Amino acid sequence: MILEYSSVMYYYYKKQEVSMHKCLVFIIVFAAIGLLASPVLDGVISPSEGWNFLVANPDTQTSSFEGADIESLFYFETRDSLYIAFTTQNRASWGVAYGIAFDTDRGNFSGYVSGGDAWGRNIIFGDGIDPTFCIDYQVYMWWDGSGGSITSWYFYRWNQDSLRFEDIGFPMEDRAYTGDASTGLQCIEMRFPLDKFGNPDSFRFVAYMTGGDGSSIVDILPQNPSVEFPATGGEWTDQDTIATFVRIYGHEGVPEAFPVNGNVVFYDRGYLFIGGTGVVDVTISDIAGRIVLKRRLNLSQSRTVVFDKPCGIYFVRVEADGVVKTGKISIIK
Repeated sequence: MILEYSSVMYYYYKKQEVSMHKCLVFIIVFAAIGLLASPVLDGVISPSEGWNFLVANPDTQTSSFEGADIESLFYFETRDSLYIAFTTQNRASWGVAYGIAFDTDRGNFSGYVSGGDAWGRNIIFGDGIDPTFCIDYQVYMWWDGSGGSITSWYFYRWNQDSLRFEDIGFPMEDRAYTGDASTGLQCIEMRFPLDKFGNPDSFRFVAYMTGGDGSSIVDILPQNPSVEFPATGGEWTDQDTIATFVRIYGHEGVPEAFPVNGNVVFYDRGYLFIGGTGVVDVTISDIAGRIVLKRRLNLSQSRTVVFDKPCGIYFVRVEADGVVKTGKISIIK
């Protein structure tokens, strides 16, 4: 649209004064650059760069886990790239692994579920809670606590034929982070070409921290009932089943998830998925203001609610622990 607008306006103004023409061109070029801008990967989250906030846990771990504390998760999407970033509240530098697990083909029931993930961590995905959440891609990074840096970067794809993860190469030039040997990792920003994922229509994913070989998750976003918070010593070695996640759609960078205090609600093809724990109130109204769904759920695990409504725009209100999040759902069939 910018190019069409600029060509029309150029034709209209081409007989005007040269100074006006120069001014117009400057404004159009400046606007186009602004629309095409994407985050600068420098290890610092800047609101002016367009990062979309997904979910956070502002509460801190106890002093026994001061080196294992993820705080906030962000994303940005362009036509050809997915940007992921997260921040921590680490107050110490420990040797830990950071992981991101992606499901890109919801409903096909293909992908890793259990048996030891790409790095042999004791994590189960989906299983009996949400059997559609199967992992197609996994990212792992190792933070060297004494050196204060990331020493390993891996990007894996699940091979459904061989039933194992295959290393497909981390995009080495598209990453940045901040942190040191005193406070550990503080922020990391990454860019992944969408064709690395096979250009999917949507992503469901979680970001988390684990220990070494054979360990399990000690902190995760969004929060999952099987990962205790604040963590205790048993979190290093237990088995975690993960089925609460965030979701983003398509190539437009529009979030369809409504995260509230560690709970997440999102719509997908006739269903509402509600993840998290505790009491969650969900109210959905149509464009005329009529309430078409109202539910109070006392969650101990993720729930699925049928929401097979006619095409149109619906307004969502989610409340958890007194915090309210609003958004809208567009149904196109």
